[in-house]
Amino acid sequence: FRPEEYIGIDIDQETLSQARLLHPEHRFCHDNELDPAGNSFDCIVLLAVIEHIHDPAAFLKDLKGFLSKNGSIILTTPHPAFERIYKTGSRIGLFSQEAAEEHQQELDKRALKSMAHQAGLEITHYKKFLFGANQLVVLKNTETP
Repeated sequence: FRPEEYIGIDIDQETLSQARLLHPEHRFCHDNELDPAGNSFDCIVLLAVIEHIHDPAAFLKDLKGFLSKNGSIILTTPHPAFERIYKTGSRIGLFSQEAAEEHQQELDKRALKSMAHQAGLEITHYKKFLFGANQLVVLKNTETP
């Protein structure tokens, strides 16, 4: 992404510091530094984030406030059918043990659809990838402005 088309957001200051060192021309900020009144995005991307959120429907509803009129939220999340493999792999060092321990919940397609509906969003695209271990979801606003 060109620097003027991208804002990286995280809750971890160490991660933000590392990102700023690696990409000084891009903008990175803490999640509490953005105001929906001053920021509108065509696309919000959450890669392996939603499963770490305590209340994902509320989180998505908050993010919806940052979307432009025709904006999308694109997210990936592990499929629950692979949770046992993921936990075992994290114990033996194949996957991040910290990330596995931080998972708040397992989200299958039905749970994702329910969560989206609660947030006033709809799934416009759903696909499993990496042999079904992960899910890709595209969400759009269902409410007219």
